[in-house]
Amino acid sequence: MVNGMHRSLLLISIIVTLSACSAEEQVAPPPPVRPVKLFIVEGAGDAGLRRFPGAIRASQRAELSFKVGGSLQKILVKEGNNVKKGQVLAQLDPTDFRIQLRDRQATFDNADKNFKRGKELIDKGAISKLDFDRLEANYRTSLAALELANQELTYTELKAPFAGSIGQREVENFEEVSSNQPIFQLQNVNRLDVAVDLPENLIRSLRRNGQDDSASKSERAASVKAYVSFEGRA
Repeated sequence: MVNGMHRSLLLISIIVTLSACSAEEQVAPPPPVRPVKLFIVEGAGDAGLRRFPGAIRASQRAELSFKVGGSLQKILVKEGNNVKKGQVLAQLDPTDFRIQLRDRQATFDNADKNFKRGKELIDKGAISKLDFDRLEANYRTSLAALELANQELTYTELKAPFAGSIGQREVENFEEVSSNQPIFQLQNVNRLDVAVDLPENLIRSLRRNGQDDSASKSERAASVKAYVSFEGRA
């Protein structure tokens, strides 16, 4: 009986020992995989950088035209030519303007002679004050007409108002042109401007960041750093 009990205890001890060894040899399962969101944290160096397309323009540019109309007689420059201030660029046929000037000169000479004679006669009481006033009015009118004719003759030459280069020619030689019709595009490329259209909300935000409406244009420009890059150039 006792021996049987000992065998039972021994068997239980062996089973417990084997169970413990089996538990020690069992590998623990890996932890469950949980998805997470990844964010790339970048530096703030370019946080305020905005890029806008722009157009290059000459800082000084003008559309040149004659102040009088006529037949284009000479075109003295080509597109791309550099010109000096006061240089003659084109000429109209001056024939009609010279004829008009001679006619106005003759009219003025006659009015001037009558006016001088009228001064002598009014002093002698030979003519009335009304007649003398008419002679004086004719003199002044003919003088103004003479000055205008002389000025219009000078307008037959188109001169450069500043030094620069011819950007574009709008007409051909011997063409009939009217007053104020574009003839040349003149531009000074020694200094260039970059024209950029900015959205209104960006302009308002710049004003809120320390620049009010009372600030000068130069003060506003100093508060914003602008850079220009040209395509195809490093």
